[in-house]
Amino acid sequence: MNLDDLSLTLPNGFHDAQLRELTFDFPKKEVRLLLDLWVGDLHSKEHAVRERYQSARLCLEDLGFWISGPTDPKEFPIDQDSLCIDIRLLPDDYNPGIPLPKSSPEKPTYYLYSTDINTCFYFTCGSAKLEWSQPGA
Repeated sequence: MNLDDLSLTLPNGFHDAQLRELTFDFPKKEVRLLLDLWVGDLHSKEHAVRERYQSARLCLEDLGFWISGPTDPKEFPIDQDSLCIDIRLLPDDYNPGIPLPKSSPEKPTYYLYSTDINTCFYFTCGSAKLEWSQPGA
């Protein structure tokens, strides 16, 4: 399954996910992200229901590239347990301000944006898998 299709299976996509760990496996061309995904109901009046998170491991397979946008050094060091992120398909008309390799329909370009460090990471991957860390999701 591609990452965009996987995102559509989640209640809130990857919006406001909490990134806890990021691991590269270069020989396998994989990136693994340990996330707390926001699975709450935005329209619920109950805070616990609205702000519910579920832990999961996201594996991005057949990685083409991973490029970091510029970061302000004042954003570091990070003194928290996770980074608030969003992952989306990069729109065709978006100019990231840095050169990116060409992508293809089979391996489109995505971006991972962190509000905590005000930085985008751009990448391509052929497929993605999600494994829930806790039962019940």
